[in-house]
Amino acid sequence: MRPSPIFWAIVGLTVLGGGLAYWVGDDVTPLAYAAVFVMVIAGWVVSLCLHEFGHAFTAWRFGDRDIELRGYLDMDPRRYVSPVWSIVVPIALAIAARGLGAGANTVNCRRLELCAPP
Repeated sequence: MRPSPIFWAIVGLTVLGGGLAYWVGDDVTPLAYAAVFVMVIAGWVVSLCLHEFGHAFTAWRFGDRDIELRGYLDMDPRRYVSPVWSIVVPIALAIAARGLGAGANTVNCRRLELCAPP
């Protein structure tokens, strides 16, 4: 049960993106957008690996030894990612959701105690 080098590389990429976003600070530049994008996407892959590893470890712990033979205990993202269900479908849903829009909610700040002038 040793994490794969690919997993560690993605963890490093997440840390690098986070460090770069921190270093850029409040400057809204393309570099800041790229840093946050890298941090979020790489962090999502890390969380996916940890989540699926949790399922695999639980199955292994309770007697399913085939999990180990299939390589699900090494946190290699290639084992957990399906090209269609992990890449194509989320992108399609994200594109479709942009067209749906969200309900417009406005808040009357003067009615809230937190926003009331002193």
